Amino acid sequence: METDSLLHPLTAYGILRCGTPNPPLHQAAGRYMTFDLLRCGFIGKTLENAKICKRAKYINYGGKANEMEIGTSEITKKEVIQVLERERTLTLATCAGNRVTIRPMSHINDGMTILFQTGVNSLKMQQIRVNPNIAICVGTYEIEGTAAEVGHPLEKDNEFFAKTYKEKHPDSFEKYSAYDDEIVVVVTVKCVRQWRYNNGKPVMAELSFD
Repeated sequence: METDSLLHPLTAYGILRCGTPNPPLHQAAGRYMTFDLLRCGFIGKTLENAKICKRAKYINYGGKANEMEIGTSEITKKEVIQVLERERTLTLATCAGNRVTIRPMSHINDGMTILFQTGVNSLKMQQIRVNPNIAICVGTYEIEGTAAEVGHPLEKDNEFFAKTYKEKHPDSFEKYSAYDDEIVVVVTVKCVRQWRYNNGKPVMAELSFD
């Protein structure tokens, strides 16, 4: 599967997690590369002499005169938490049965833990029950984690969710939270990544909980 423009990273996550035989190709510097995004680093296969080394520390696009060094950096929990608190929505990708789906979601967070509500029989929940591995994009941060359902939004055990969600998303709370088939989902974050530039050079910032 080839494309004339960059595929969204979440699409790549989901497709690769589903085990499709044709991983997505990213176009960069006139060359195509395949990315294995199943880990918190870039460990990939290549096309047209593109060389991708473990954890994206070095990429050679096929010519000695056209080489690019990619460094690594760290992400702090504090900065991720600030973004989760600031942003009102995130983009959630789920996958099961060779089908990848993606959608915006209203969310809250408790530190690094991400929570949202949805219909118990929604497509995303059907996919999560088969494959709890999910990918999220919030701001410019890429997040991988696992999702689990934790009961109705108005249950006593979900008092923190109900209070915080009502404060951040009052309209959504009033419209949906009281429905009998609504459910809270909690995401345990496994890895966070963000592309940055240091003195004009690309840097992959990373925070891993493995």
